[in-house]
Amino acid sequence: MKTNQEMVVNIGDNHTITIGHLTKMGKLNDVLLIGNSYRRNKGLREKHLDEWLSRVETWMFIQEVEAKYGDKVKTEHLVFEKFVRNNGQLEYSKFIKQFTTIKSQRGGKPENRGVWANLQINNWGQ
Repeated sequence: MKTNQEMVVNIGDNHTITIGHLTKMGKLNDVLLIGNSYRRNKGLREKHLDEWLSRVETWMFIQEVEAKYGDKVKTEHLVFEKFVRNNGQLEYSKFIKQFTTIKSQRGGKPENRGVWANLQINNWGQ
């Protein structure tokens, strides 16, 4: 198939996420909801997407996924320090544009808005 058909993938204990079969991309918010359900069951604090995306460790992992599964080679020369705020968190809204395994869309149809990530990143995001 040449069009990116949606498929449902099982993750964890009876959780699912919808991804595109060509792009292997799914909504990162959906995975965060799954992770937060596990955290609630353990009595832990829920995490917000901004919190997870602001961590340098997150982007170090995403850079590894990009090197293995991405289409761009630009990330080899990225310097994290250029995107780090005074509080030590990454300003990911500018950094995300360097990657193909994770993307953000603000405009367009409501169902297309959000942060989308490769299945490899989604599995780790939990």
